[in-house]
Amino acid sequence: MVSTTGRPKTALIQPGQIPLVYLDANVLFPQNLRSTFLDLADAGLIRVYWGSKVLGEVRRNLIASAFGRTVQQADAFPDAMVPGSETLESHFSHITDQ
Repeated sequence: MVSTTGRPKTALIQPGQIPLVYLDANVLFPQNLRSTFLDLADAGLIRVYWGSKVLGEVRRNLIASAFGRTVQQADAFPDAMVPGSETLESHFSHITDQ
């Protein structure tokens, strides 16, 4: 692929790669977004990740019964938990939450 400047465009995802998606609380909180992303992950179209801080934020903002369902959904993706991601989450602060 070549851009209008004549330089080759770099694809973010190469053919055959599965996109890696870090889900923040603003994606895990609304049921429709959560279901969409987890369905895409279940179909093998993306790989989802999150951190304990993200799940804690979801827990604080959901009623107990809804959080129980979210935990069950999260348990279906055991490789999604990123240990140590808390140090990275500060880099995302105020970028997407505006």
